[in-house]
Amino acid sequence: LMDKYGEADRLLFSEADYRNMSGSKLVKEVFPAADTEINMLFGLLTIAIHHGNLSKTSFRLLDIKRPEKQEEILSTEVTKEDLAEVWVDEYGAKYSKDRKRLLDVPWDIKEYTILPGTKVVCDSAFFDCSSLSSVVIPASVTTIGDRAFEYCDSLSSVVIPGSVTAIGDSAFFGCESLSSVVIPGSVTAISDSAFNGCRSLSSVVIPASVTTIGRSAFRRCSSLSSVAIPASVTAIGKEAFSRCSSLSSVVIPDSVTTIGYSAFNGCDSLSSVIIPASVTAIGDSAFCDCDSLYSVIIKADTTSEFERVKNLLIEKSNGKLGGVEFVKIDE
Repeated sequence: LMDKYGEADRLLFSEADYRNMSGSKLVKEVFPAADTEINMLFGLLTIAIHHGNLSKTSFRLLDIKRPEKQEEILSTEVTKEDLAEVWVDEYGAKYSKDRKRLLDVPWDIKEYTILPGTKVVCDSAFFDCSSLSSVVIPASVTTIGDRAFEYCDSLSSVVIPGSVTAIGDSAFFGCESLSSVVIPGSVTAISDSAFNGCRSLSSVVIPASVTTIGRSAFRRCSSLSSVAIPASVTAIGKEAFSRCSSLSSVVIPDSVTTIGYSAFNGCDSLSSVIIPASVTAIGDSAFCDCDSLYSVIIKADTTSEFERVKNLLIEKSNGKLGGVEFVKIDE
């Protein structure tokens, strides 16, 4: 309507429209409308024009609603159609035509700053960029796709901005030099194998927004010596911390109900663990091959709760918790 009826010195209605509303072509396009608010607004405008005075009408009678924001859903998958219409920057990185999605970067790139305004780092965008030592992810990015940084062997640190809500499966799989990572409070789940094989990762803080630690999320993080599991987590996935050979102690919060199969299997340095009575399911071999484990502290209000968790642990250990001392403390 603006393109059709508007002018530089006004918005929609012209002097002719105001003087003769019943004969206005614009009015016939606007009224009646499918939107009840537009009809009410036009009615109030007609009354004001009839009186020749806007103060004769109270626009407080109009209950205007803010239009609902439509979330834009952008895929992490790269299609043939995407690659046929790419925009390429000076480093050879390929973006979607609208520059909202980073599709692919050259395998030999060493440092890279993702274009501001980018929303999605697509699946395998940096796959096998073994020379990549640093990357800057702008605050516009909301999604990091599956295998986005897989096998970036030289990547030593990464800051994931607070705009990111989803980190894909195996996003940082095999990043052997990655020693530090900041996971923002906007992330609700650590996806399957997200940091699997990050052998230099020594510590990680999982934000209180996370409810699930996925399968093999930190598997084979052999330098991981400490991890803080927040009270928001309800499930620890299968093999989540398997083969974390430097992990010496772990406190499982009262919110956790499920510890998956082989969750801490092969944690050679794990000497003590605290488990709450909230845990109702423990997968087979959850604490098997933890050669240094000598103490399991069970937080329970009653002896029956203590015995239930203890027996569940023994049952799922394949007979490998024989020398472990079980200690009860009150919740």
